[in-house]
Amino acid sequence: MRAKSYDDPLEIKNSAHDKAFANVDMCNNDISRIKQEILDNSNPFITQEQLQGVLDRAYKEQNIWNYVAKLIETDYRMYE
Repeated sequence: MRAKSYDDPLEIKNSAHDKAFANVDMCNNDISRIKQEILDNSNPFITQEQLQGVLDRAYKEQNIWNYVAKLIETDYRMYE
């Protein structure tokens, strides 16, 4: 089976779109899980303060991927 070529600009845009929004969803899931771990105090391996740092980083990651997704959506509108 031959590998898929990504020379087509539309194919690249579609892949970038899918990747960005998948990462936004993954960040949302991570944030929900970490918040629940903080509430339940259910992670015996790291402190609450460390968990809060992980949560802060997850929010930052979410903001980054939301920004990337917004740029991709804006790019799509430019070529419609």
